[in-house]
Amino acid sequence: MLKIEQGGVYGPNNSALRKDFWVELSDIAELASPRWCVGGDFNVIRRSSEKLGGSRLTPSMKDFDDFISDCELIDLPLRSASFTWSNMQVNPVCKRLDRFLYSNEWEQTFPQSIQGVLPRWTSDHWPIVLETNPFKWGPTPFRFENMWLQHPSFKENFGRWWREFQGIGWEGHKFMRKLQFRSIKEEILRYFEKLYTSPSGESWRVEGLDWSPISGESAVRLESPFTEEEIFKAIFQMDRDKAPGPDGFTIAVFQDCWEVIKEDLVKVFTEFHRSGIINQSTNASFIVLLPKKSMSRRISDFRPISLITSLYKIIAKVLAGRIRGVLHETIHSTQGAFVQGRQILDAVLIANEIVDEKRRSGEEGVVFKIDFEKAYDHVSWDFLDHVLEMKGFGIRWRKWMRGCLSSVSFAVLVNGNAKGWVKASRGLRQGDPLSPFLFTIVADVLSRMLLKAEERNVLEGFKVGRNRTRVSHLQFADDTIFFSSSREEDMMTLKNVLLVLAEMLDCKASGWPILYLGLPLGGNPKTSGFWDPVIERISRRLDGWQKAYLSLEAELLSFNLVSPICLVILSIYGSHSNGWDVNNIVRWSHRCPWKAIALVYQEFSKFTRLLRVVTDKNAPISSILGSTRPFSWNFTFRRNLSDSEIEDLEGLMQSFDRLHISSSVPDKRSWSLSPSGLFTVKSFFLALSQYSESPPIFPTKFVWNAQVPFKVKSFVWLVAHKKVNTNDLLQLRRPYKALSPDICKLCMKHGETVDHLFLHCSLTIGLWHRLFQSAKMDWVSPRSISDMLASNFNGFGFSKRGIVLWQNACIALMWVVWRERNARIFEDKARNSEYLWDSICFLTSF
Repeated sequence: MLKIEQGGVYGPNNSALRKDFWVELSDIAELASPRWCVGGDFNVIRRSSEKLGGSRLTPSMKDFDDFISDCELIDLPLRSASFTWSNMQVNPVCKRLDRFLYSNEWEQTFPQSIQGVLPRWTSDHWPIVLETNPFKWGPTPFRFENMWLQHPSFKENFGRWWREFQGIGWEGHKFMRKLQFRSIKEEILRYFEKLYTSPSGESWRVEGLDWSPISGESAVRLESPFTEEEIFKAIFQMDRDKAPGPDGFTIAVFQDCWEVIKEDLVKVFTEFHRSGIINQSTNASFIVLLPKKSMSRRISDFRPISLITSLYKIIAKVLAGRIRGVLHETIHSTQGAFVQGRQILDAVLIANEIVDEKRRSGEEGVVFKIDFEKAYDHVSWDFLDHVLEMKGFGIRWRKWMRGCLSSVSFAVLVNGNAKGWVKASRGLRQGDPLSPFLFTIVADVLSRMLLKAEERNVLEGFKVGRNRTRVSHLQFADDTIFFSSSREEDMMTLKNVLLVLAEMLDCKASGWPILYLGLPLGGNPKTSGFWDPVIERISRRLDGWQKAYLSLEAELLSFNLVSPICLVILSIYGSHSNGWDVNNIVRWSHRCPWKAIALVYQEFSKFTRLLRVVTDKNAPISSILGSTRPFSWNFTFRRNLSDSEIEDLEGLMQSFDRLHISSSVPDKRSWSLSPSGLFTVKSFFLALSQYSESPPIFPTKFVWNAQVPFKVKSFVWLVAHKKVNTNDLLQLRRPYKALSPDICKLCMKHGETVDHLFLHCSLTIGLWHRLFQSAKMDWVSPRSISDMLASNFNGFGFSKRGIVLWQNACIALMWVVWRERNARIFEDKARNSEYLWDSICFLTSF
């Protein structure tokens, strides 16, 4: 019988009582069934967006969020409403006070659970309901599962089936017939038919602009014959696990069965090169609707993402690889997206510096941002062809692009069931590898129109920097931000330019700070409220990564996914006592001498910008630290300088002017702590030792070179730093969750500490003695586990095999002891020493 437990709560109104409430509820969660759900009126919101008009992040909100995270509960979004309580006034206060929370095991048992609200009749609360099986699915299209590739007979059977099929007609059609497994219902969806149907009328044409066309050599190279090597490279650069399209096959099939299909695939590319035709079955798509915001109600509130067939995806990937190599020749520098060497960080950084300088100067100016409504979906194919022609792309390439676009048809996936087919006559698919590059070319028209207005002196923009460089706009794909003087003439020019694109424009006013590329622009980063939206966004992203599902290796991966967000924020807004700080992101033990590292590397504040030199080795230093004379010495002072100080500054700048850096000599990186200028770990360690009283000593090779599972090595790393949750540490960290008394469950005689559990416990000592006896060595227990790991016993000799066996055995012993300890506490199971020794021997031979 399936056992589940449900509980109801009514949280205290008094914030002083809430801490005890969370402690008591946490204790209940510890004792409850694994499949546990709790719901009711918690009388507190979790995030600022759960109050109408927003709210500051309060201690009660943080405590509630910590409770959910510590108990590893899942907080589903609320469907069909944003709030569950109102004070029913003319200007109401609305909050989400009611919710259901449940465990990971509940989620595994009822994976389709949703929570929503019911009609309110008399109370000031809306009733909430948790449905565990709300959906009734229809038939779903065929979908290849990558796990089938693991079957030993798959490739043999696939090759036989592939060769047995015979077909006639276009090579791509025959190719797709081999992958066809299901027929799709014929049904027209009016919304998408209207969205992807081009309106009647004349096509847009723009004349008199500086198009900056690509070179003739590039145009010829784009149209050269496709090679098997080029196709192979494109396929193996693609993610093998991405969702398939109507054919049902993932790229993994093409990668693992390359030898079987490569001859037919090359024929497809040869015919496409000649004719430029892609048949409709090859270019069919499934549309998946992803909500763009919470409480999405209309179809227009969803972003249509196209799942395309594997064959078209390969064709588009090859074409995208070619066009990527020439975009830098024709796209203006104000565009930061999809061009090699340009990054999103550049646009955000420049925008903030422009706004900050304008504010400091006290000059008037206008900053506004526009969003294009359904930007990709509204692109006219005729206009795109016109722009490609003006930018120097050849007739054959334009024919290929027309072939890729004109053969598009869509079916919408509703709960996994394909509904209807829509034939498109405009738009670029989100999910098509070509779309970002083609849209960047179209968006460049706006830049060219604004630059033309600047040349005619009818648009000024902001003048920034010591050289008073003029900046009128910045772009990142369809995100565009404008900088203009407050003169009426400039505003009218901007209005006229935007009216040309009025059909694609949806610009709405907003107060400061606005969001530009997902980060705040124009606010005060020194105030805590400035960061609330950023913290909430990161918190929402982390909600889906429940710790119960993550090994330590996966947690390290998840940190790597989140840390780029922190790096971007640090690089723009810096680090200060009331804001972001490295030690708040990663908490290291006392063994990691951060102060000593800071003394060695005093320019740590520039680390995130200099990191680009490593990640993008071709980026010039000037693009990161400045780009005039050849560097821009940007001094920002906290107060205005006196006359004498200005004279001193001018003298300093003159001394800088005497520095001549040759632009003909290539840039190179130099490490000042090494005579050769090359970085070495030894030089850094020696410098570190001068500033640190006790250099870090850790048996790195002993732990990380061991041939045991990663989770076992990671565990011993935690043991060495005394970061495992033994009872003595739990008493200090969470008294209400620790065992009382904190006695060792293995010997039942002494208190449990890291050193006792892994060295001095009678059960553990017996295992250690047995290990050393097998190595024919005498052994006396050292004082601490750190001393044990630092000792170089080499019990099985100095050969490579002997060293590895000894490492594995020592690490396996600690892992087995920890597992036995947990089994006795949580499962009430106890195994004898013989069983534990056999487990150690098994892990040692891993």
